[in-house]
Amino acid sequence: MNSKEKAAKIIRIISVPPIMALSLLLVAFFFKNEIYNRQQDFVFSIAALVVFPILAYPASEIFIRNKENKRERQRNFAFVFSLIGYTALLIYGAVFKVSSDMTAISLTYFLTVVILTLFNKIFKIKASGHAASCTSPLIFFIYFWGWPLIFPCGIAFTAILWSSLELKRHSLKEFFIGAGICILSVDLSLFGVWFI
Repeated sequence: MNSKEKAAKIIRIISVPPIMALSLLLVAFFFKNEIYNRQQDFVFSIAALVVFPILAYPASEIFIRNKENKRERQRNFAFVFSLIGYTALLIYGAVFKVSSDMTAISLTYFLTVVILTLFNKIFKIKASGHAASCTSPLIFFIYFWGWPLIFPCGIAFTAILWSSLELKRHSLKEFFIGAGICILSVDLSLFGVWFI
C-alpha cells in the first residue's frame, strides 16, 4: 500500500458515518449546548446515531456465515441498524420534546437513510451512504456556526470525495447522488421543523 492509499484509507476511516455523527454531536455539546434541552438528549443521540449503527458490524460477523458478497451484506446490516437507530431518535424526540435543532438533525438522518434505501434497493440507483453521512454534519456545522466554516468544510468534503475515488469505493456519480440526497434531507428537515 503506497502513501496515497494510506492517506485515503485514514480519511475514509475518520469519515465513517458514526464518527462524523459523533463529531457533530460533540461539537454541539461543547459549543452550542442549547441544542440539548437535557443531558439525556445528548446521551440518547450518541446511542442512536453512533453506538447502534456501529453494532451492525459485530452483528454482521455473527450472523453472516457465508463469506460470499460479505461486503454487500455488511452494508445491508449497516442500513438496517442505522434505520432502527435513527427511527428511535426521531420517536425519542417526539416523546421528550427535544429542541428544533435536535429535531432537524434526527429528521435529516432518518430521511437520508430512507431515501438512500429507496435509491439503492428499490430504484436500483447506487448512491453513496458514506457521502450522505459525511455531508450532513458538514452542512450542520455551517448552519449552526456560520459561513466562515464553508472553506474548512469544503476541504473536508473534497478530501472525503478524493479518498472514495482513490480507494475505488464509489464513482463520482454515486458520491454526488449520496451527497445530493443528504442536501435534500437537510432542506426537508429544516423546512419540516417549522410545522412540528
